[in-house]
Amino acid sequence: MRQSRAHSLLATMVSDPGFFAKQSPSAQSKIADLCCGGIRGKENIRAIIQFAGLITKVRHNQLHEVIPLTMRAIYVARIEIEFFTWYASEFSSLRAQRPFELESRLQHFLSRLNTFLRVEQPGHAFVREVMDHEARLRSLTSLVAAPGLAPQKARYLGQRAPKFDGTLLIAPMKWSPSCLEAALASEELSGDAWRPLEERTYLYALQRAGETVSYFEVDLLAATFIRFVNSGFSLRQVAEIIECEMGIVLSVEAISNIYENLAAVIPISLGARYHNAHRVY
Repeated sequence: MRQSRAHSLLATMVSDPGFFAKQSPSAQSKIADLCCGGIRGKENIRAIIQFAGLITKVRHNQLHEVIPLTMRAIYVARIEIEFFTWYASEFSSLRAQRPFELESRLQHFLSRLNTFLRVEQPGHAFVREVMDHEARLRSLTSLVAAPGLAPQKARYLGQRAPKFDGTLLIAPMKWSPSCLEAALASEELSGDAWRPLEERTYLYALQRAGETVSYFEVDLLAATFIRFVNSGFSLRQVAEIIECEMGIVLSVEAISNIYENLAAVIPISLGARYHNAHRVY
């Protein structure tokens, strides 16, 4: 009878890792004594609960193909088992209620990981940054699939609009994309990898003809003008918006020169206005 009860409790704790924590201190002591015995009973119980987290982790192996950077980040930050142990009860409950398809599993996983993370804790802010970085990469890949822009010329300079044959995305970051990639290549976060830098602005660029995303650090002035690329606004309209929003008066020629300077790094061209274009996000 005692052995049967112990087996039942062990099975419960593996399927519902939150069960033990919900019990009163006296009940926890009895469970630990019944299932594990000895003065190390509660430590052994914690090992059993972590085993439930390991099982939950294995059940998310498919996500390594979909969000490899995020999955790698929680590993190098050494929060993998801690998170999956925390998530195990809820995941088991959801899995028992309905079929959990990959996309549903992905979205729920990302939502719960976002809730679990505490940016003031070591490594957690890093994981959050990697999550956001990978989300941008995924969005770039999906957005760039639309048909390319036909090269056109406008008769007057003021009627021309800045274009990029692909997708651009601007984001503030405390780790540069190259720093994130270097940290993910390590076996464990250490030293400067833990420490966020002063927030800077980065441009993600994916050309339609290419498969590799390029990253550039940009200043606020460049970011302001890049946001008008593929917006459909002409240079004259850009000048009017800049004057209205920032109080800066610039000629069409001056704005054209800014885009020509940017084109030395990013293949931006000036062509006729168009509609239904990709926006810079």
